[in-house]
Amino acid sequence: MRAVGSRTEDQVLAATKITQSIATGLLEVIESLRGSPDSDNFKEPVRWKELGLDEYPLMIKRPRDLGTVEARLLLTVKSKKLKKHPQAGRAKECGRYGSVLEFFNDIEQIWQNCLTCGAAFNDVSSDIAHSAMRMRATSRTRKDTWIHKMVPELVKDGSSPATAATPSTSSEKESETLGNGNKSSGAKRKSGEKSKAKKDGTEDKRKRKSRTALEKSKAGKDHSNHLFIEGNNNDGVGGGGGRNKKRKMKVLTGAEGTAADGELTEAGKDVFDVCTYDQFILFAAI
Repeated sequence: MRAVGSRTEDQVLAATKITQSIATGLLEVIESLRGSPDSDNFKEPVRWKELGLDEYPLMIKRPRDLGTVEARLLLTVKSKKLKKHPQAGRAKECGRYGSVLEFFNDIEQIWQNCLTCGAAFNDVSSDIAHSAMRMRATSRTRKDTWIHKMVPELVKDGSSPATAATPSTSSEKESETLGNGNKSSGAKRKSGEKSKAKKDGTEDKRKRKSRTALEKSKAGKDHSNHLFIEGNNNDGVGGGGGRNKKRKMKVLTGAEGTAADGELTEAGKDVFDVCTYDQFILFAAI
């Protein structure tokens, strides 16, 4: 049995009431079955008395035929055509259809009754039994065709309890899928860039550059600790008021360093400045 939404096919049909528009489609199903060459024995009620089948009422509890099914359908939608229908009386005895499922079950009952009688009174390989089997196959095909055409409308109109997935759920899943796809593509791009950098040596060059800059910075810092050389040792000696004079220091501002015995290199002499002792103390503290 096929599923429609979250319910089975029969559950959908059982919950579907027969309206005027639905009855029109079901009447077309009956007409198509009547047009079959195997339908002659199923258009009217079985005349069991004329055939001498006295046990028929005992065996068949729900006698059905295409005429009776049609009349019940007209009764259900209160059609004026029922008054002139030959099976109007039988239809009233059976009552109205409560759902589309009851209608299709009635049609299925026609073929089942024939096969049941065939097993009891006739040879199961008889022509009428074969006709019943072919009609059953045809009616099931008509039923499937009708359902395929009508069930989407039934679900849309809310006549069926079948439930479909909500748009928001689908959107969230799609967004999740797209989001995961973007993350994946971004990761792939980064991985590709790294691989490319490794291949052309760009990454190695960048690392060597960083190490060189770091070493230079460290070397410059080490040199700066030795760049302050006291000069003019005689400043402030002799001449009376020289003691109050501030001492001057030669400050090497380059990174060239000093030569042996504390002598400035030629490069160092070109780049030193002269500052006071107090300035030196402040500078050294920094």
